Order: sequence, then C-alpha cells, then structure tokens
Amino acid sequence: MCIVSNELPSLVKLQLPGQGRGRGGRGRGGPPPSPAIVDDSFIHYAAPINFMFQSNGLSAIDPPWSQLTAYGLNTGTIDWQVPDGGITALEEHGHGDTGAHVPRGGPVTAGGLIFVATAFGRKIRAYDEDTGKVDPG
Repeated sequence: MCIVSNELPSLVKLQLPGQGRGRGGRGRGGPPPSPAIVDDSFIHYAAPINFMFQSNGLSAIDPPWSQLTAYGLNTGTIDWQVPDGGITALEEHGHGDTGAHVPRGGPVTAGGLIFVATAFGRKIRAYDEDTGKVDPG
C-alpha cells in the first residue's frame, strides 16, 4: 500500500465566531465567516489553518516536503520511502529530491508501477512498486 504524505508546518489557532477570517495559506483568505449561531449552549469556534512559509514562498522547513511511502501491510513496516516529485524551478538550480510543495491527489497502480502526478512539477512519475525508483521508461 502506498500513500502520499506532506510535511508543511502550520499554525492552527482557535477563533471565536465572527473573530476575523485568518490569513490562510500564502495570503489567501481563511474560511468563510461562521454561520449565525442557533444553539447558544455550544461555542462554534473557527480553526483556520495558516501554513508557515518563508518570504520566498517556500516551506519553513527543509525538503523533502512530500513523500511517497510504501507500507508492508503484512509486516506493518515501511518497505521504501522516496520524495514525491519536486519543484521544477528548484530542480533547474540543482536542488533535486525536494518533493512536491503541496501534493494533490493520490497514487494509482498498474502493471507493477505506481503513478503519481504533481502540480508544481507538472509531471507524472512512474515509480517501481517494489523499490520506489522512478521508472525511466
């Protein structure tokens, strides 16, 4: 079984209803305002997620930022783990194996390969299901 995971530090701060919208990731607005409270016996807090980015737009921690991990379901162990994709602009400057910054979607398997697409790298990669190596074919 393979999963795509992502490692982006974030700050989640509870807010009282109607207390601002939060920043959200990369300056985007947070969640919409809370609906009108009908039941006042319970406080409906908002919990916007604010991703922690550097001024250059990259994550506040070192890569890899996402990984493809194969688990042995019979053993409960990790069979292999590799960075999931990369960021083309960083790869062009010699920074490989960063993993996608914000991976979307999940792996699809067929014929001994695991296919994963990444938005930032704009590529579809085919990983060998036994080793996790990118299939050059």
